[in-house]
Amino acid sequence: MEALEGKTDCNLFTLLPCYFFLIFTSFNLLCFYFWIMSSAKPVNSASTVSVEAGTQKVTVAKCESANGLPAAKISWVTTAKGNETTTTKAGTDNTVTVTSEYRMVPTSADNGKDISCVVAHRTLEKPESFKMKLAVLFAPEVSIAGYDNNWYIGRTSTVLTCQATANPVPTSVLWKTMSGEMPDTVQISGNQLKVLKVDETVNTTFVCEVKNRLGTSKSQVTIVVRGEWDDILIKKKKKASEEMGIIWILSGAGTFEKILVPKRCLNRSLEYEKRRNFTGLMHLSYFISFFLNVCTAALCFFFLPGLSMLTC
Repeated sequence: MEALEGKTDCNLFTLLPCYFFLIFTSFNLLCFYFWIMSSAKPVNSASTVSVEAGTQKVTVAKCESANGLPAAKISWVTTAKGNETTTTKAGTDNTVTVTSEYRMVPTSADNGKDISCVVAHRTLEKPESFKMKLAVLFAPEVSIAGYDNNWYIGRTSTVLTCQATANPVPTSVLWKTMSGEMPDTVQISGNQLKVLKVDETVNTTFVCEVKNRLGTSKSQVTIVVRGEWDDILIKKKKKASEEMGIIWILSGAGTFEKILVPKRCLNRSLEYEKRRNFTGLMHLSYFISFFLNVCTAALCFFFLPGLSMLTC
C-alpha cells in the first residue's frame, strides 16, 4: 500500500507541468476564439468627386470602410488645403461602417493634385492606402506667347502661340483680329499663328479665343511693327552711344593730363627758383668776401707805415 502511494505521488508531480501547459494552451485558444469572434475585416474603398472650381466648400474625395469590427480609422494625406468629415453607421453583427469625406474650396490650381485615403484596422497587416488625383473642372485660362516687342518690317518666321489650360480639354481655338481682317502674310495652324513676313498689315491686335463646355475665354496681344528706318536709327543711336563712351574716356584722360602737367611745370619752376636764389646768395657772399679783402688791404697800406714810424 505504501509503495502504491509513493508511485501515485511520483506520477502526480511528473504530470503537473503537462496540466499547466494544457490549461495555458486552452486559455490562449479561448482568447483567440473570442478575438476572432469580436473582429470583422472591413471592405475598404475610395474615389474622387469631379467638381467645378468655385468659392464654396464641396466634397472632392470620399473614403469608406464598410462592415468592420471594431470601427476602422481613416486619415487623409494631401497638399490641397481642406478638412475631413467622418461619420459612422452601425451594421449587422455589431459591425460599423466608417465614411470620411475630404472637403475644400476647389480652384483650377488644385486640379491633378495628389490625395490619398489611408485606412487602418487591426485585421490588416498594414494600413491600406488609396492614391488618387483631384478632379477640378474649370473654364479655359488663356495667354499668348511669342511677341518680343521687336517685330520690324521684313522680319520672317515670327510665331504667336495660344496657351490654354482647361478641364475638360478645350474643344476649339479661334484666332481673329480686332480690325476683323486677318493679314495675308499670316498662317494659322491650331493654336499657332505664323507670320511669314512682317509688314504694315501685321500692325494690329490679335485675339485668341478658347472654348470648352464650361465656358469661353480669350487673350489678346497688340503688335507694334517697327520700320526699317527705326532699325537704322536704333543702330545709329547704339553707335553714337559707343562713340560718346570713347569720347568720355578720352576727355577724362585729357582732363587728367591737364591736372598733372601744370603740377609738373610748377615743380620745375620751384626748383629753378631755388637754384636761382642759391646762385644769388653765392654771388653775394663772393662780393662781401671781396669787399672785406679790399678793406683789409687798404687798412694795412695806410695805417701800418704810420705805426712803424712811431715805433721807431
